[in-house]
Amino acid sequence: MSKRMSKRMSTSIEIIKSLATLRGFKLKELEGLSKVDIIRRMQIKEGNNPCFATRFNCSQLNCLWYGDCCQFPIVFDIKD
Repeated sequence: MSKRMSKRMSTSIEIIKSLATLRGFKLKELEGLSKVDIIRRMQIKEGNNPCFATRFNCSQLNCLWYGDCCQFPIVFDIKD
């Protein structure tokens, strides 16, 4: 597999906002939130732990956000 094929591209904030609206969030709710904050809010709404970008070694290989999470720097704070 070529380097280009093996390197996963990060999901854009626009796509993440679109996914959030499909899951019932209003665009107004998402204004001013970072990619990390939006993903964590979606994780909570789905009944999951809001763990995006909080682990050095993640074992959740089936997580929708796994590829993005592995590329993201570790961020520990969650905005309310």
